[in-house]
Amino acid sequence: MILRPDRSRKQVALGYFKDEALTQSRFPTIGGRRWYLTGDLARQDSDGLLHHLGRVDNQVKIQGNRVELEEVEAHLRSASGSEVVAAVAWPVQYGTAAKLVAFVSGATVGASEILGRLKDRLPSYMIPARIHELETMPANTNGKIDRKALVRMLDDNLFR
Repeated sequence: MILRPDRSRKQVALGYFKDEALTQSRFPTIGGRRWYLTGDLARQDSDGLLHHLGRVDNQVKIQGNRVELEEVEAHLRSASGSEVVAAVAWPVQYGTAAKLVAFVSGATVGASEILGRLKDRLPSYMIPARIHELETMPANTNGKIDRKALVRMLDDNLFR
């Protein structure tokens, strides 16, 4: 996504209510102007265009709602009986995702049972559209679940 900054618009928020330390950390003054740090990563090119590069956390937007993937994964662990789970936003277009897709490895119950359990615990927009059961999860060089590899698997239509 490419954005041209609108310098005429003012921020709406002034800070966090009765929390000056949090206000100072999230609303720093940079170059004489006050900014709000959203958690989005971006870079500005030589033409002044901003290029959205992703987020610094695992927060995604689903149907206009902010969703923390770690919260979905906590419920996936409980519902599946497995510690090896992941949730990804997919597909993502223009900074928002159409849905969530979940992956589990070593679950004690099947995907339909996991979905049923999640429906009792989560709002509809946080329930994965699909759950894929994998023998092993792809790992990155740090030994953590490689979410980018999971997204590539979805992009490459490796699941039918």
